[in-house]
Amino acid sequence: MRRTTMFVLMLTVVCALAAQSFDPYINPHWRMPSLLNPNKLQINHSASFSAGASSTGEGFYQSMYTNHLHYRFNPRLDLRVNLNFVNFGSATMHGGFDIEGNNDNATHMIPEVMLLWRPTDSTSLRIEFSRMPARNPSAFRYWPEP
Repeated sequence: MRRTTMFVLMLTVVCALAAQSFDPYINPHWRMPSLLNPNKLQINHSASFSAGASSTGEGFYQSMYTNHLHYRFNPRLDLRVNLNFVNFGSATMHGGFDIEGNNDNATHMIPEVMLLWRPTDSTSLRIEFSRMPARNPSAFRYWPEP
């Protein structure tokens, strides 16, 4: 019992001394070194909703939420990321408000990444990755300007 009491007492002293050394981590004015500076990160959001129906009773719906991330490493080097969350499907209308879903509801995450480097005012190099739907390749091409 005496060993346990001494162990707990020593552990308490060590924890109390260690807690004092962590004070800079708790201080909100202390800056932790980081590879990515949060002051250079800009975040925007967009959402869109659409639906349509034909005279034959076929219909569709689509909703999209996009998180636009823009990180400026320096005035000539930018990283932009679009995370598109898309939900879509179709439905059949039988008249009035009798709508039947076609069990084809699907949700996809469509990422886009672009690295833009401008070594001079008249020269730029863009490296881009995107997954685009085959139907409308220009639909997800929105890169918001800072």
